[in-house]
Amino acid sequence: MKNSGYDQFIKFYAGENTLKKYDNAIRILFSEDGLRNYVKDWAVVEHFLRARIWDEVLSTQNSELAELYKEISPSRDIGKAIDFQICGDIPVMSLVLEKNTKTARFFTTITTFGAPLDLTTQELRIELLFPSDEETKKMFPLEV
Repeated sequence: MKNSGYDQFIKFYAGENTLKKYDNAIRILFSEDGLRNYVKDWAVVEHFLRARIWDEVLSTQNSELAELYKEISPSRDIGKAIDFQICGDIPVMSLVLEKNTKTARFFTTITTFGAPLDLTTQELRIELLFPSDEETKKMFPLEV
């Protein structure tokens, strides 16, 4: 699920067809014709997200999520040494996108609901993307 702000954001960076072509935010972010080429420090963001998705695969044993993980983890990159450490348990990620002369800075948070007796809510994830500076707020104003 998404809101109009997300649509506006994707249209600006990747174009309207991207919203029609891909069925989720991870695919849009990782695809060559999506957001990937606009993400500053892509290797850091990629590593963070792969680690987070792998943790979710392990905790949920969801086969669709496991397939998504395989899709975004090309075999040539699996096992590749990373020269920096990122903790996948951190609930906040910085995301900087650059297109032409425009730079947008965001931070994203993930909220999970966990109750040992309710697997439905335990698997629910809400990810929110917030502008990190005034320039980004002006680029993507909140529509109420």
